[in-house]
Amino acid sequence: MAWVDLMRGIILCDVLPLDDDAKTLRYIPLPDPIRPDDTIDESGGMYRDVAVVGSRIKYAEVKMHVRPGSAGPKGSFTIDGWTAVVWSRPANSFKESTTWGKDHEVHAHQVSFVDGKNKTAPGFELLPAVVDHQGNPQPTLVGIHVGHPKLSLSVGDNTLYLMAKVNRWYDKAWVIAVDMKNKRLRGVAEFGGAPRCSAFLHAYRQSRISEHLNVSQGKTKSLAFICSTITCVPSCRYSTIIMCVHCMPS
Repeated sequence: MAWVDLMRGIILCDVLPLDDDAKTLRYIPLPDPIRPDDTIDESGGMYRDVAVVGSRIKYAEVKMHVRPGSAGPKGSFTIDGWTAVVWSRPANSFKESTTWGKDHEVHAHQVSFVDGKNKTAPGFELLPAVVDHQGNPQPTLVGIHVGHPKLSLSVGDNTLYLMAKVNRWYDKAWVIAVDMKNKRLRGVAEFGGAPRCSAFLHAYRQSRISEHLNVSQGKTKSLAFICSTITCVPSCRYSTIIMCVHCMPS
């Protein structure tokens, strides 16, 4: 069993040890922050995620790079890109010598929105044009605000899902799927729950339910209607589903 504090670390306890006297708590600190001196200091869930995938514990962090002097009204600001990093470590090793290994690091300007056949990522056209605080056009993936990262729960899948907004207080949002290994945008979908979620507050969870479904894409759309918001990346063979927590069954 694990208790996760996204700002500090993970506490593990083997609740079914062979020896009852062996029930001890073990602390796993998280990797150092991407930018320790970053001025954005908010809820850990806005910019971090932890998940057990296969036999490994994975940790993701995303940081926006705030442009100096770009502060505007109501706490708005312009960003000069963002950085996303994924780390992992064995889930079954409690040795103090076991450390986190950096799997992938991606910067916004490195993410391609076309594949090897020069086809644009599905849904890319949904993303809006982005301008800075002075009205100057910005590259979409560099200028858009991102947060609320969610790791794919499928073994072998290196996708990281991010909520994207024009700014944190915008009442529309999208979920973008980034292939962290190949630094490529896999798809974009509109997030219907955005009006109920201020900034990048907790809005959706990843789920393994798709592993137990055998439905066509058409049936998946009907399921999305029932659950209000389910985001599926078209043509993704892993078919990871992200569900709005407001619509999850109790």
